[in-house]
Amino acid sequence: MIAAQRGIDKSREKRGSYITHRQLNKLTVLGAGVLGGQIAWQSAFKGKAVVVYDLYEAGLEQCRGAQQQYADIYRQSLDANAAMTLVVNGVATPETVDRTFMIANRGCQLGPCGMLDIVGMTT
Repeated sequence: MIAAQRGIDKSREKRGSYITHRQLNKLTVLGAGVLGGQIAWQSAFKGKAVVVYDLYEAGLEQCRGAQQQYADIYRQSLDANAAMTLVVNGVATPETVDRTFMIANRGCQLGPCGMLDIVGMTT
C-alpha cells in the first residue's frame, strides 16, 4: 500500500498535480453575480459546458439577462451575418466556416456558427 502511494505521488510530481484549461470541459459556477456570470460566459465562449448556481432566483435571472447582453454584443462584433450568408447561400457548410475561422484565429475553439448555436441561433 505504501509503495503504491509513493508511485502515485511520483507520477503527480512528473506530470503536475493540476488540471490545464484544455482538460477542463465541464464547469460549475457557484454564484451568478457579475464575476460568476462573466466566468460562465467566457467558459461557454471557449466551448465548455457550464452550469451556474446561485442561492437566489433573482441572481440567476440577472445572470441570464447579462448572458443575453453578451450574446447580442457577440453577434454584432462577430459579423455573424457574413457567416450565415455563406451558409444560407450554399457557399459553405457551418463546419467549413467554423474550421476556417479557427485556423485563421489560432487558439479559438469555436467558430462563428458554433458560437451562434451557443447563443441560441442555430445554424
